[in-house]
Amino acid sequence: MIERSIATRTHGRYLVRPPRIGGVPAPLLVGFHGYRESAAGHMAMLTRIAGTDGWLLDLSKERLGEDTLPLLVAHARESGLAGWITALLAGEKVNQSERRPALYTALRQADDTPLVVDGRNIIGDIRAAQSKMRMVAAQIRGGLRVGAAGRPIRAVVNLGIGGSDLGALLVCSALAQPPRARGSTGPQTQGVDVAFVSNVDPEHLTRALAPLDPGSTLFLVTSKSFVTQETLANAASAKAWLTAALGPGVNVNSHFMATTANPAAAKAFGIATADIFPWWDWVGGRYCLWSPAGMPIALKLGWERWHPAGEVHFRQAGETPALPAGNLSRA
Repeated sequence: MIERSIATRTHGRYLVRPPRIGGVPAPLLVGFHGYRESAAGHMAMLTRIAGTDGWLLDLSKERLGEDTLPLLVAHARESGLAGWITALLAGEKVNQSERRPALYTALRQADDTPLVVDGRNIIGDIRAAQSKMRMVAAQIRGGLRVGAAGRPIRAVVNLGIGGSDLGALLVCSALAQPPRARGSTGPQTQGVDVAFVSNVDPEHLTRALAPLDPGSTLFLVTSKSFVTQETLANAASAKAWLTAALGPGVNVNSHFMATTANPAAAKAFGIATADIFPWWDWVGGRYCLWSPAGMPIALKLGWERWHPAGEVHFRQAGETPALPAGNLSRA
């Protein structure tokens, strides 16, 4: 084991255990304060959690001691967590307030094993949506999508609020490479600039649009209901901005795409059917990240970096005191 000191706002240390199998990039890492704590004790406790090989664990700000983990696992078992996990993955209506499934797990399913909900295999619907997302993202990132002025799309502005904004914003901010220099010429091969506007205060949109070229800017209206007033107000302002810049006789609809569960409303706004990505009533809020609402991620980072990983660890946890189960028991 290797102990490292780190400089943080709250003094702490990292304890690193290199992987047992060569070539595995992620060791087991434990963060701890060091005050009345045993580094070896933390490591011994965490190695007892099934499936931690390959995880990076920073518990330096968690009140998790050697006697705490068994209590959390016992609480999870008493609460029937394993049964709820099974129901969640099977598409049962675990969202009891709305009487709906919560199938964000299906969005991250790695294989094509059918999952039938209300008589319909939703995995087929997901794969169709993902195929469309992949194609459109590749076209835009490759400079093949042009606006009304015939110039390639170089910037995308996501218009959404809450779950239609925060998840994609987080991922794009955390994983983005250095931005492409504005004004560069040649085909777009390094992705596009992606901005996020959620506030109905006009200043938010004004600042986002200030450095952008209207002829090469596309707006992605992300709204499950497509009746969210803040989002629609910003979309109307975006359309007015494009019209003022490109001319009143120019059809600016090619500068819009939508992600929504209300395609009729998106069409009424002027967005073409081919530019509408479906959303489903069984996913929403913070969990929409891996639905087509994650399109900004695919545009900014590329399909391979967006494409969701599977739920293998969570699916296989069962009654074993696994890391996700331990976290869920504290939720």
